[in-house]
Amino acid sequence: SQISPFGALLSELSGKMVAQSSHRSWVLLAGLVLLTARQTAAHAECEVALPASPYRFAQEFTAQNVTVKQVAVLCPKAPKFPVVEATIDSVHAAFMDGTLTCTELVNIYVDRIHAYDQTTGLNSIQRMNPALSAEALVLDAALLLIRAGSVTMPSLFCVPLLVKDNYNTVGMVTTNGAAVLVDAMPTRDSTMVQQLKNVGALILAKTTMSEWAFSYESKGSAYGVSRNPYDLNRYSGGSSGGTGASIGANLGLIGLGSDTGGSIRVPASQQALIGLRPTQGFTSRAGIVPLRSDADIGGPIGRTVRDVAKLMTVLAGVQDPLDAITSYAANITVPNYEDYLLADGLTGMKFGILLDYVERADGDANFKALFYQAVANMTAAGATFVNFTVPGWKANFNGTEQIRGFPNADGIPRARNTSFGDATSYYANPGGASSYFLVDGMYEAMQSCNPFKEDLEAYLSGGTTTSPVKTALEILASGLIHPKQYLRFYNGATVTYTKASFASDIRYRGATCGGCSELEENVCRMGLRKSMLDAMALEGIDALVYLALSNPPKVLGDKISPMGVNSGLSSWSGTPSITVPIGFVAYPGAGAAVSPALPVAMEILGKPFAEHTIIKAAYGVETLLMARMPPRGFGECGVTNLVVPQTRKAA
Repeated sequence: SQISPFGALLSELSGKMVAQSSHRSWVLLAGLVLLTARQTAAHAECEVALPASPYRFAQEFTAQNVTVKQVAVLCPKAPKFPVVEATIDSVHAAFMDGTLTCTELVNIYVDRIHAYDQTTGLNSIQRMNPALSAEALVLDAALLLIRAGSVTMPSLFCVPLLVKDNYNTVGMVTTNGAAVLVDAMPTRDSTMVQQLKNVGALILAKTTMSEWAFSYESKGSAYGVSRNPYDLNRYSGGSSGGTGASIGANLGLIGLGSDTGGSIRVPASQQALIGLRPTQGFTSRAGIVPLRSDADIGGPIGRTVRDVAKLMTVLAGVQDPLDAITSYAANITVPNYEDYLLADGLTGMKFGILLDYVERADGDANFKALFYQAVANMTAAGATFVNFTVPGWKANFNGTEQIRGFPNADGIPRARNTSFGDATSYYANPGGASSYFLVDGMYEAMQSCNPFKEDLEAYLSGGTTTSPVKTALEILASGLIHPKQYLRFYNGATVTYTKASFASDIRYRGATCGGCSELEENVCRMGLRKSMLDAMALEGIDALVYLALSNPPKVLGDKISPMGVNSGLSSWSGTPSITVPIGFVAYPGAGAAVSPALPVAMEILGKPFAEHTIIKAAYGVETLLMARMPPRGFGECGVTNLVVPQTRKAA
């Protein structure tokens, strides 16, 4: 069986213990803890389940209010160390001054998960790490040497991570939100998980997600729906909704999500968090269950820009033989992103206001007003702004414009008046992030090829999972698909083309966009990127800004209201973007257990591999507005005088 990196760390430190201590007990302790870690890894299938609770939700579309009195009963014991809004730095300071151990920190988070996650119906945690206690003991042994000055503390030492359940994590099943994969045990860690373990992080739990990462509602056949801690009657966003909800509710220190068309940024925005989608190829996709590999990427979701910067310093720029497009960053020097967290970071920066994503006809007027108030505050802090559009690009169509390359109902391959929704009746459309690019006088859809079947089957048959099913048709035949996701899965599972054959097919139909090739091989996506970058250079713009979402999170069961997702440009140009909260907007009907206001976020889009620029900008916005507030109803254990967050504009 695979021994955790924590066991390897202890093996290395055991020799130092022997050399530095005459007490035989130290050596025995080291051996005992190492043995425990090995035994736990060998029996990882015996996973820890959350206890049953009388406060479980009766059915999907009913939210049960949790009063302050109930919270006191659910979580009565005050922790030794307060973890609500804790940061990596605050935890590390407590480790070093002797007031906290790794085991104590882990137990505090475990208590919070048991107290809050199922009782409130948040449902953000899929399952706990069965080796958690053993791994924490290993790190506590290392902490003694760190305090003594014998070993340098790793940058993410004992950082309890909440990981989206499409990341392969040894010792824990990876379901991708799907009931058919509840017994699928990874044989190796995803590259990103391994990177974080190598610098001392430990996996606290896997989080719920939208099945197959299909939608912005985190709903699946494996573990149900996750809810928004700011209003339990609303969705938490998706597809990384479990990570967003759990980090927003302070059930872990920081988390991992994945993003194809907004799946990091949407839940981050809806939970007042920092969510970063890196430049395509800057982090490794290896070991992440694919949605569409040409746009998939993993990244961090956290409560502060500094914590996100710490993770990106570790994750960025890896040259992974298991992911060929990490070669895009072969000549990029990865900085310490914390060096760009400057008190006057906004001074002298020039931003383009992306009008397509701010002036949406279906957008919420309160969201737009809050965005422009944030722009005014940033201007006062030394930033400058110009209105901006990307030449040759449209975010959305109204259904009257011509789109080249899609057939009429009779199958004749010619341009037609259509909306993107009509086009998907021929080519199934995963992701839903609309983008259109002007080619030879007519717009073409950036996304028409559906590589889901080919990508998924490559993962299932690739030797990194014990999945009992290996093909999309086997999954379809099982019937174990959430009704919400069935039609989309069916469309993806029954395509008759391959990535290679689709390229010739789309050319036959007179179009050049919409293929499945990787970013730098895709003529239209690189054309879009060049058009955007050229226009930014002409204006001297450092980054683009816009509303991350133009509307509040939808109420559970709402199939009509717009979400206003503004994520397509970053996804299809392969450029980095980051969300940062800018305030809250009040909405009627919030229950007693939730805040009377919902978060609003700004998204900042940068140039390829210029994560340092958008991190600097996000930190400037964060420190200027200080807009994040934790959700009511998920306060510190043992505290009954919970403060209700008030409606707050950026100020």
